[in-house]
Amino acid sequence: MLVEMLLPVVRLQWVSLLTLYFAFGGFIIFLYGFFPLKYHGGSDSAWEDLPTKIGDIGVDAKKLYVRNHTRTVLMVIDALRYDFMSEKYMPYTAGLIKDGKACLYKAQAEPPTVTMPRIKSTVLKQDKAQWRRTVNLWRDVFAMTTGSISNFIDVALNFGSSAVTEDSFINQAKYNKRTLVFYGDDTWLRLFPNSFMRSDGTTSFYVSDFTEVDLNVTRHLPKELSPAKPDWDLMILHYLGLDHIGHLEGPSSPKVFPKMLEMDNVVEMIMNASRKWDEETILIICGDHGMKDSGSHGGASHSEIIVPLVLTQNKGCSPTHPSEVDQIDLAPTLSYLLSVPFPGGSTGQILPQILTKNGDLLSKESLYTLHYNAKMNVDALIKILGEEEAYKKECYKQYLSAVKHHADWLDPTKTGSSKMAAGLYRSSLNNMSHYLTKSIVEFDMFAIVLGIFTIFATFLCQILITIVTYKSEDDTNSNKMYHFNRSNLQTRLIMMCVAVCISCSLFTVVCGVSQTESSLCKVNIVSLSGAGMIIAILATNFVIIRNIRNNIKNIGEMWILNAIEVFLIVGTIVQPVTYGGTSFIEEEHQIWYFFWTTVTFLTLAYTAKVLLDYYRKKSENATEVQDKESLSAKMDKTAKTLWPQWMLLMMLHRFLRTLNQTGDKWAFLPDAGDWLTKDENIEILSLFSIAALFSTIAICQNNLQTTLIPYKTNCVLIIAATLCIFLYRVTIQSIHIPFYGYLDFNENYIVRVFWVVILIIILIEIWSSKQYIEKEIKSVVSVESRSSNPTKVTYVGENYAFGAKNHQKYNVPGQVDSSSSFLLSSIHTEVSFRMKLMKSRTNVFINVMMLVCSLYLRPHNLILVPSICITSKIVNRILDHKFDSILPTYKEKSSRKNVFCKTLFHIWMGSLFYFYQGNSNSLASVDIGSGYIGLDSYIPPVIALQMGIHTYTGPILSSFLLFGNLVQENNQWDKFLVRIKENLAIVSTHRMFVLLVYTIVSSILRYHLFVWTVISPKLLFEFTSTFFTMATMLIMMVFCCTVLWQERLASSSKTKNVKTKSDTRNFED
Repeated sequence: MLVEMLLPVVRLQWVSLLTLYFAFGGFIIFLYGFFPLKYHGGSDSAWEDLPTKIGDIGVDAKKLYVRNHTRTVLMVIDALRYDFMSEKYMPYTAGLIKDGKACLYKAQAEPPTVTMPRIKSTVLKQDKAQWRRTVNLWRDVFAMTTGSISNFIDVALNFGSSAVTEDSFINQAKYNKRTLVFYGDDTWLRLFPNSFMRSDGTTSFYVSDFTEVDLNVTRHLPKELSPAKPDWDLMILHYLGLDHIGHLEGPSSPKVFPKMLEMDNVVEMIMNASRKWDEETILIICGDHGMKDSGSHGGASHSEIIVPLVLTQNKGCSPTHPSEVDQIDLAPTLSYLLSVPFPGGSTGQILPQILTKNGDLLSKESLYTLHYNAKMNVDALIKILGEEEAYKKECYKQYLSAVKHHADWLDPTKTGSSKMAAGLYRSSLNNMSHYLTKSIVEFDMFAIVLGIFTIFATFLCQILITIVTYKSEDDTNSNKMYHFNRSNLQTRLIMMCVAVCISCSLFTVVCGVSQTESSLCKVNIVSLSGAGMIIAILATNFVIIRNIRNNIKNIGEMWILNAIEVFLIVGTIVQPVTYGGTSFIEEEHQIWYFFWTTVTFLTLAYTAKVLLDYYRKKSENATEVQDKESLSAKMDKTAKTLWPQWMLLMMLHRFLRTLNQTGDKWAFLPDAGDWLTKDENIEILSLFSIAALFSTIAICQNNLQTTLIPYKTNCVLIIAATLCIFLYRVTIQSIHIPFYGYLDFNENYIVRVFWVVILIIILIEIWSSKQYIEKEIKSVVSVESRSSNPTKVTYVGENYAFGAKNHQKYNVPGQVDSSSSFLLSSIHTEVSFRMKLMKSRTNVFINVMMLVCSLYLRPHNLILVPSICITSKIVNRILDHKFDSILPTYKEKSSRKNVFCKTLFHIWMGSLFYFYQGNSNSLASVDIGSGYIGLDSYIPPVIALQMGIHTYTGPILSSFLLFGNLVQENNQWDKFLVRIKENLAIVSTHRMFVLLVYTIVSSILRYHLFVWTVISPKLLFEFTSTFFTMATMLIMMVFCCTVLWQERLASSSKTKNVKTKSDTRNFED
């Protein structure tokens, strides 16, 4: 019964949500093709792979490829910036470099600069034809351990990774019986289980821990360093404290200096212990990535990708060494230090200082190691290009020349230059390494094109739906365009089957004709899932278009657009097109700032014109404005409030855009948020936050006027929730109050109390709705007793099965018709019963979302919550007094145009506040700390949800504020459904258009220099934005369905009671 009741609403009123889900499916197919997940195949390296000939000269590989030492320490300091390696922060280490006892390199990390990609990598294997795409990232390995770069999709799964199965120096060490110990980031233990003799992992995601996370690493050092002859060959230490400080407080935090001194003391401890050992010991200190001035990372700025790499040796460091290396060079270097084969997919090159013996790089062992290193890269180059194409590369020719000089030098009968051979090896290695890292990506063009086509087909379908939605002459007829007659169900099922068969045939033909190697055309779980989703999407689009084709034939006259509407449409179309330039992606906020300023000015000008036209007609005694007191009062009020409202709108924009600098080129400039968050201004920040919270309370209390919850109860709960937000910020010392010393709260407990209060608000709303429904039913249902016929329940209601109003009287023996409404009776003349429930429920939910967003926002951003509510209210008021509504012929069109304009305005407003918050199209702007609010442990789904709500606070609140406005403006259920349908049609069309344009742009620019640093992050943001857009639309649908559901439950219960009483009276008679 419930499904029968809800399906019409889901099927007819929310078809735009369905098409958006289809477009999202096409976008997933596109992402599958655009982001090269991983190629896998081939085997790991082995001793047998070491070259036994150089030219025609035979050599003993095991004698030449050997390192006479047994101790190596790799110390990884997470988020270590290059400028932190100085006498100020690390005096002892800087002294070693200054005295020539250590070498300092600039190591470049490939973006994205997040922990997992710095650790993960891909591998080149076997022939190109045998490579297969894997849809999971279990094959990913550490970039530091495999010697090859990772790809961008690793960011999406940075919060949980499985064991690595690809070759790495850790795997090689394990196979060759080397002894490893590890302490630090437990990501290593997940990627390399059972690889360490001793280990102790610390979680890398609890970012509020600055101290214990590192002390748990250092506490193991005394027992590992104290023996005169340690039992390990390699000890890996991964410290996380600096990264956590950066995420929460930035590199300028006063906590950075003592943290770096702590790391420096660890270096001194290791060096002092190593001097007591007989064997040569090498300590390598490096960062996996740096950090921006804001403390985040994930982009390609200099401070994010340039990290220090310090190499210390007992024998000292030669001053003649290259100052710049790649981070992937660690894998072959550590393999050599462990005397194990290089990882099979390594494209890095061994650090030259490691090969130096007494300042000599020209020994037989050193040249052989260079040859081995170069030959591995040459083999990978040939597998990608083929030998004929590889020979055309200069780096391959350099390698052949190096081999010739090397062989001549080994041959006593010939004269060869070892110096020339070493130089050529180095040059070819450098060129090949860079080429291979750039060639490691291969796009699945079949999936890319198919994804774009799916989005395009769905977009066309949605365009038709939107046109039909807005072309209808009246509200009731507009609901008929999706009317599925139940008598034709068999015909429509046959139509769907035919569409599926046609789609399957086309898909099979395209796969066969194109002869593509795409995984979508292979028989496996991935291909079947992807192909099934595409076929279902295309078939459903066909049925939808077939169903509304008759309405498309007579579109009729479209609107007459004014300047505001024209600019909104043009701006909405032009903005995604600007993504064709990477600078416009990086500085997207500038476009939105310009558009917003322009459209608000046009709104002011147009509204002033409306007022002037009205007063001119009034002075001329025009008939269309005479004897209309309500219109006169509305225009007089508008004339008085227009200028103040417009000024408030512009002042808010001017202030909020300076709150957080964003983008890329000018993000480093100081802003109001930087000034407020300074320690000396914490009192001002506290007052600023308190004012923002009070403003939020005031707006929430204003929303309570239309809720069913008792006003005083709701006020107390809202104040309690706001107090929890305030106490949480005080507890974590984000803001300051004078009597803080008397408070001793656990921040996580406070957050849990907050969620309990929110839950109470929701439960009270449900209970109040139930009470209200039961009260209303008593005034609707009547029983005709003492009749010779079976008991009849008589009521007057409205049939909303398809959204159309159909007043009629029902007489149902013993029960109530399941397709009819019980509660929308003729006695409710002003506001329908359902709309009273919707108004209450929507306002309660808006209040809840405002409080939740306030919990996640940083203190200086709390003002954004009341600001977006004020902005929405002003926009709605300005757009409500169109001059068109004065003319009777434009009355209906004016209401539709208002929904159209308000929808686009709120879409723009959501994007505007997204950038006000300090967000950008760089991963570095994502506030990871917000995901851990209220958590004691690492829970990925909760963390992802909280981070998403924080990041998209502006778009989420904007969507629900528009929904709330549509609810408040409509007093009848059928008109409300029409308005919502019109709103969702525009939202879905806009989102699909953005996806379509950006997927086309991304595919065209897939080989652009900034494909991983600019274009790819934006794809992930569009994915997340579309997800939250669908989530908000789904919540709106659930709201409508729960109103019907509560009505049905209460009505069924009441009907049974009425029938029982009637039966009792009949029995007594």
